[in-house]
Amino acid sequence: MNLYDYCKWRGDLSFKKDPFNEVDNMCFAEITYIKMKEFFEDRKSMTIRELSDAFFEKHSVEEIQADKTFFRMSPILLREMAKTERFASVVIHNYVSLLHEKTSEQFAAVTYDLSDGTSVIAFRGTDDTLVGWKEDMMLSYGDIASQYDAVDYLKNNFSLFKKYHIIGHSKGGYLALYASVHADKNVKNRIIDIYSDDGPGLRPGTYSKQDFDSIKDRYKLLVPENDGVGVIYEMAEHKKIVKVTAKNILAAHSVLTWNIEGTHVVECDDYRYESNLIRKVLDEFIHETTRQQRYIFVEELFNSLEEADLHNLSDFYNGGNAVIYNTLKKLSRMDDESKEVASKMMKTIASNIGSDVMDSVSKKSQKVKDDLGSSIRKRVPNKKG
Repeated sequence: MNLYDYCKWRGDLSFKKDPFNEVDNMCFAEITYIKMKEFFEDRKSMTIRELSDAFFEKHSVEEIQADKTFFRMSPILLREMAKTERFASVVIHNYVSLLHEKTSEQFAAVTYDLSDGTSVIAFRGTDDTLVGWKEDMMLSYGDIASQYDAVDYLKNNFSLFKKYHIIGHSKGGYLALYASVHADKNVKNRIIDIYSDDGPGLRPGTYSKQDFDSIKDRYKLLVPENDGVGVIYEMAEHKKIVKVTAKNILAAHSVLTWNIEGTHVVECDDYRYESNLIRKVLDEFIHETTRQQRYIFVEELFNSLEEADLHNLSDFYNGGNAVIYNTLKKLSRMDDESKEVASKMMKTIASNIGSDVMDSVSKKSQKVKDDLGSSIRKRVPNKKG
């Protein structure tokens, strides 16, 4: 079962009859990727059904399917949610979306009011813009503007008369966690739970143990079995590894590929080997480079992409070989220190992949020997007796 199936299966029950759960969290986190700004220009709030109607008046299914982003199917989920009693009357308000190239800031958040009197504050993850992806990489060496936006959004949009679910996918999950950890006591007291759907943890030095301890029992991390994001700075005590239908890490990042059973995700015992490999590569890379080196590398990398006239991932996908060639040409002009950092990254990846492959080959060889030995023993007659 996936999120579309969940809407059909659970859609006849309101939040009063059946409280908010981890799958509802995934639904709201996914539709938060929809760019809602154009629909809130003349009004302060609308229901999910109203947003769905307004969206499909301006956009076709064909347009959605032609999109190359991993969140392109969010409007389809919105449409399924709008058909249900559970979600249709949910009120959407306090939508904020910021994009500033100079400060490398990409931030969006929205609030959903549920029929049981609680609210969901959802932070959007990284969108299609290179500004957003640069901000993600900046987490490797410093603070980002969005984390302060998240703290302000939570502070400015909470009420003493309500209780809240704080959620987000990918970077949105990081923002949900960061904002909750750094919220004042009055806000923390109103938080029911914090869901991070495949979001990284907090970089050491950006929080105090006391602040994290005050919310850690309410912090829940959901990550796919072949994960490349949630393993970064992992710190959750309540974690579920989710069975997915996707075969690669990028596809598995989307909650639409996660398996669901009832009101819960289908769990796995452990990550796939790719995820453990990524964790090892990232840990080694961070220890092999300084914060200053990572800063220079990220700046040089995105300056090169900007010079190649790339502003979002779609530019790269749609540009063909000419764009790829132009991008590689610009990247070749990066300074020596940035090239050294890139070289260290590639060497770390290569050495770990190499050792992982050799370990895998060794295990498979041993299994073949064991199976062969077992087969021979079965065919040799017992001479005793």
